[in-house]
Amino acid sequence: MAIDQKTYLLLQHVQALEATKKSLEERKKMLEETLRKLDELGKDRKIYINVYNALLVESSYDEAKKIIEEEIALLESRIAKLEKQIEEIKSKLTLS
Repeated sequence: MAIDQKTYLLLQHVQALEATKKSLEERKKMLEETLRKLDELGKDRKIYINVYNALLVESSYDEAKKIIEEEIALLESRIAKLEKQIEEIKSKLTLS
């Protein structure tokens, strides 16, 4: 059974959104692991943050933790938006 062009484009869009979502989830998982490792190291160790993949800058434990937690929160927000978009498109697909 052949599908029309609109349906095909919607399916492609869903696949692209799901790939992006997966990538963001993997990044979030990596950051959560980094946060666990940071907690294991403790506050008395020197912490360095990678800036633009070009510099390592010394940072405090609290600042490094804050940066990681903010990044995780941002990723969670983006993942939730993607999930909503995916569901909206899938509902359009079931209606067509």
